[in-house]
Amino acid sequence: MQKFIPFAALAVCATAHASSFNCAKATTPQEKTICASPELSAMDDHMASAYKAALAATPADMAALVRQDQRDWLKLVPLYCPIPSPNELQPMVDCLKQDYKSR
Repeated sequence: MQKFIPFAALAVCATAHASSFNCAKATTPQEKTICASPELSAMDDHMASAYKAALAATPADMAALVRQDQRDWLKLVPLYCPIPSPNELQPMVDCLKQDYKSR
């Protein structure tokens, strides 16, 4: 049984940093939902990579606009995907998946 402990520790570490932000510091229901879902976490990783690539491909004089657009989107996520009822997490998962796909 002891040989499984390192694997469990690795799984916890992977989950804590699976998204583009530190899941140990997740505070909003949306962040916590992303951290709890491997699929959403992967979508968040993909979004972070796409954002970095877009920023790198953007002329320097327009980079501030790309940054602001991403910040604005992040602020709107809670409005698009509000907190569900306490026993219903799936609507937020579905909403976040759709929001990431459309972004």
